[in-house]
Amino acid sequence: NDYSAAGWRFREYFDFARAREEKINICRFLSGISAVAGATNRPEHCAKLYGAAQAALQASKFRMDPFDRAEFDGHIQIASEQLGDARFEAEVAEGHAMTMEHAIQFALELSASG
Repeated sequence: NDYSAAGWRFREYFDFARAREEKINICRFLSGISAVAGATNRPEHCAKLYGAAQAALQASKFRMDPFDRAEFDGHIQIASEQLGDARFEAEVAEGHAMTMEHAIQFALELSASG
């Protein structure tokens, strides 16, 4: 439950992965920061990053393992309940439409803000 540390670790992991330009790691990073945002009462950020993560997942062959997926889905559900269906879906659509570069920058800024 140390979400500040989790956000920082996802960012460190991403910085390492970005140097290797691995799409799978981009999926993990966006998904992870989305879950951290959901867990830290930032449902709009969670939903946008969820949309961006879904776009990244669709463009790759990456699939989360069931344990990580359950954890991730739990935080997404919290954000969805906080925002309501219509607003959540609008935020997800906005995130899905982001370029990967914009989504990554958004997630990096969010992870830096703790």
